[in-house]
Amino acid sequence: KLKITIYCLLLLSFSWGRFDENSIGVVSPYSDQVSRIRVHLRQCKLFGVNVERVLNVQGASRSFV
Repeated sequence: KLKITIYCLLLLSFSWGRFDENSIGVVSPYSDQVSRIRVHLRQCKLFGVNVERVLNVQGASRSFV
């Protein structure tokens, strides 16, 4: 979880144009992992990062996954 948080914060620190935390998606095959990662990112005030299972992101678009 900590690695994901650090990675998200690093992405947000770069000036790559019109990107924000809503541009970041985290994908996991397990629903329990998704829940835990969501809780951790919310505790770190990263409310816009989208965390989903692999099955739920088919056809979705994110700038960073």
